[in-house]
Amino acid sequence: MAFFFNDIFGGMPRGGHSHAHEQNESDEEQTEKDRFYTILEVSKNATEEEIKRAYKAKARQVHPDRHPDEREKYQALFQELQQAYEVLSNSEKREIYDKYGEKGLKRGGGGGGHDMGDILSQFFGGGGPSSKESGAKKSPAIKQVVEVTLEDLYRGVSKQITIQRYTSSKNSEECPKCHGNGTITQVQRMGSMILQQRRECNQCNGLGYQLQTEEAKIDVSIPVGGRHAETVTLPGQGHKYPNMSQGDVVIQLNQLKHPVFKRQGADLGMTYKLSLREALCGYKIKIKHVSGNTLIITPKEKNSIVQHGTLKRVLSYGMPQRFLTHSRGHLYIQMDIEMPKSNSLTDNVLTQFGKILPNAKNEEESESKDEPSKKPKKKKTKNAQNKNQNEECEEFCETEDVDGNPHATPASAQSAYEEDDDEAQNVSCRQM
Repeated sequence: MAFFFNDIFGGMPRGGHSHAHEQNESDEEQTEKDRFYTILEVSKNATEEEIKRAYKAKARQVHPDRHPDEREKYQALFQELQQAYEVLSNSEKREIYDKYGEKGLKRGGGGGGHDMGDILSQFFGGGGPSSKESGAKKSPAIKQVVEVTLEDLYRGVSKQITIQRYTSSKNSEECPKCHGNGTITQVQRMGSMILQQRRECNQCNGLGYQLQTEEAKIDVSIPVGGRHAETVTLPGQGHKYPNMSQGDVVIQLNQLKHPVFKRQGADLGMTYKLSLREALCGYKIKIKHVSGNTLIITPKEKNSIVQHGTLKRVLSYGMPQRFLTHSRGHLYIQMDIEMPKSNSLTDNVLTQFGKILPNAKNEEESESKDEPSKKPKKKKTKNAQNKNQNEECEEFCETEDVDGNPHATPASAQSAYEEDDDEAQNVSCRQM
């Protein structure tokens, strides 16, 4: 295990100071070509299926969720593992890596801005062919948005889209506006002066050739566990300009709003309305999951009462994690209690509820006050009556249903009440 952490993710040991400088460089270059294979513990002749199986096995070992006490450390190890798998599972990147190592990937493997000619010129001391001589410039990419559902991202599906792309060849007709030059000259007179400016031809976009438009249908593989706004690149299926290699198609995923679930990372969340009976006596609910299966969910503890707003969790029924599809998030369900309608309960049922359910605190106090006193009532004197007038009084009120939105009380009505209160300063309780 020590070898797994120290050598695979930290790099192989370098040569000692006794070696010559050329030998050190050779060792480092060979190490760069071997490191990704060592991380996955596969041979250089490994098939794509062997690389995939090795990646899944290693991912289970070093995933950060399995090591919460050392999350930062294992996060770095997991990223190294993902990088190795991303390169070796891609045939084009793997070919560059096998020939030129990690430096070749950084300089010419997508994103560095250099092509294969730049890499060769560095390996041959600048005597190799330049990028303009060795390879054609790449045609622009086609960018398109594809709408996907949570079901698509859970399962990973293939969608067919239609694109409009330009196509041409070296034998294409010259642009009639610029006559194959790609630029046009604009003449502008300013008084006695005449200015000439050369600009890109807007009819052929500077190509010098007429471009034809064709409609093409291509298949897009939606990745399992894909995320909103994630891009999927389809190499070599875009525009084909003269004297250029064919461009790519870049697909951006647009996750549609789901009618039931909300997504947060790899977790899913939803709200479910329980009846009062289900909240008190237990529930057995059915939910159509994004996997296509129907989940039958029951409480873990029997005879448990569900409170309004309680959050429940169903383990491993969220979304698959990107690049680690065997690991899934969780499903969170907020339980809201739906009270029965008043006209659906008879007086007999309400009486039974009153006997079963505990009384509220205020009701208990009211019942205790309503009990008849055994002591004989004393006749109130005038002083006692004046004393009671200065104490707080209890007023019994009833609620009523409001039809629609409440209406604000006019300010003039409030002022009238305030004037009445000023006139009756000695009255502590007033009947309105």
